[in-house]
Amino acid sequence: MGAWSTSVAGNDTAQDLKIEYTCAFYYYDKEEALRRIEDYAARNGYTVDDPQEYCDYVYSLADFMWRNGILTDEIRDRAVKMIEDGFGLELWEEAGEKTLNSRKKALESFKQKIMSPMGKEKKIKPKAYTEKLFEPGDVIAIKLLISGKKYADHAKVMVEIPEEEFQKYDGKYVLIQKVCDHLSWTSSLVPEVKDHWPIFRLMEGVYDEIPKITEWSDLKTTSFIDYGCIGTYFSCEGSISYFKKRKYVVLGNYSLDISPETINALSSGMEANNLWFGINRPWYNAESFLVASLRVVFSEEKYTGQLQEQTELIYGSIRCLSSDYSITDAENEMRYRETMDEYMSDMTETISKGGQIYVLKIDSKIIGLGIALNDEILYLFMMNIYQHCSLGTRLVNYMINADPTLKKMRIHRLARNTFKRNGWKNIRVSDILKNICHKCNLQFV
Repeated sequence: MGAWSTSVAGNDTAQDLKIEYTCAFYYYDKEEALRRIEDYAARNGYTVDDPQEYCDYVYSLADFMWRNGILTDEIRDRAVKMIEDGFGLELWEEAGEKTLNSRKKALESFKQKIMSPMGKEKKIKPKAYTEKLFEPGDVIAIKLLISGKKYADHAKVMVEIPEEEFQKYDGKYVLIQKVCDHLSWTSSLVPEVKDHWPIFRLMEGVYDEIPKITEWSDLKTTSFIDYGCIGTYFSCEGSISYFKKRKYVVLGNYSLDISPETINALSSGMEANNLWFGINRPWYNAESFLVASLRVVFSEEKYTGQLQEQTELIYGSIRCLSSDYSITDAENEMRYRETMDEYMSDMTETISKGGQIYVLKIDSKIIGLGIALNDEILYLFMMNIYQHCSLGTRLVNYMINADPTLKKMRIHRLARNTFKRNGWKNIRVSDILKNICHKCNLQFV
């Protein structure tokens, strides 16, 4: 029956319809909203021909309207008559006498409630960002509100910034450009009511005062860093209040220079990271990630140090890529160590034959490592927190530019049948590396 309790609200239908009721009474006056709700219910099968669905519909509507001080006599009387006639109770009999009695008791209590005086009429508004913020192409200056906040723990993992340096950004301005909107939800009953999540890109530069844009071509997009993600775009809550608090100013509307395919993908909810202006906790605040994004410096270089100095990076990458959730932690730890020992032995031998090490850094911290010999890339490791950030592709591109003789990537046998968990799915590591090869024009062997 799609019910988890005997109450009038304890079912899927009531919960789904509550959202639609909110949109209807928000967008239309009471009479028009009710008319459209009744039409919507009839079109979707909430009729007397399906007693359970009809009960869930009528009772949930009466409950919603009573709670908001707008219950009409007609809806109240319809619900009361259905309860007094025992309409739809035969379905509850199948669940047993105890459940049936519980349902009858819940309905009697509900009847007494909707027959009692209502409170004052409430303002009804969906829990959604119903208004679109800014126009695509708008460049907006926002003030960083750092006073009373600390550099967040999740940002520290990505980019290390001393606390005193972070505090110096308080009151300074950064620039973002609106790209498009992701419509995370649209009302089925009132298609005009949508949940807007604006998507932006972050521009380089930090300003003491609101800047004037003299040459759009002088502005450059910078990477946006989220926890465990590095990308180009970010979405945020579509509430103007967060921007008002940050003294926003729209500086003008400028060309996006973004392909329609990318904008379509972003509008569909793909590719953008998240920035939550409404969170201020020790582990997260929006300012920390904006500053981290503007502060980060990527660099690549040939490595002249000892391979053994990077065991932590290599071990972390192996651990992230080869966890077997069907065995114990102790058994996994043994597997990690055995894999690590074999990798280190093989890589040491490769370097002794003339293999070259290349590294990717954030600031001074090495986060990625690759080893090549002759015309092949043989090993590629990325610190676990930076996986899924396209940084493996960045490092491989650098290796190819540094040594144009590189033509292939030969995957180590230990990685061929290794899986990486991505969300709830396991992805073969060889497929990840094959995708990097495709992007970088390398042969995968």
